[in-house]
Amino acid sequence: MSGEAKTFRLGEYLGEEMDARDWTSMDVALRMGGESVAVDALFVDFVLAIEDPRAVISERDYRRLETAFGVSEGFFQSLDAAWRERPETLSSYEPPEHLYAGTIGSEP
Repeated sequence: MSGEAKTFRLGEYLGEEMDARDWTSMDVALRMGGESVAVDALFVDFVLAIEDPRAVISERDYRRLETAFGVSEGFFQSLDAAWRERPETLSSYEPPEHLYAGTIGSEP
């Protein structure tokens, strides 16, 4: 095999999982267990759209994603760290519009 393996943004993983489960960011937000579903939906939309490796996701947010998806917090941290360390190997991905809950990703 030639070339470097592609890395994937956390938002790409979330987008593919959400699409497979037929979830929007609002569905994820409802499963995150936070105090404000609207704020959580904005956070999910933000993660789907992150393209800058300097954008920060907190430990608390990884735990809330764990709650929503049933995948370990460490998995999310490792996936997120991989593309941030090697952004030049990033795959191209554009989340489908139907994943957004009418917040930052789509028209109201």
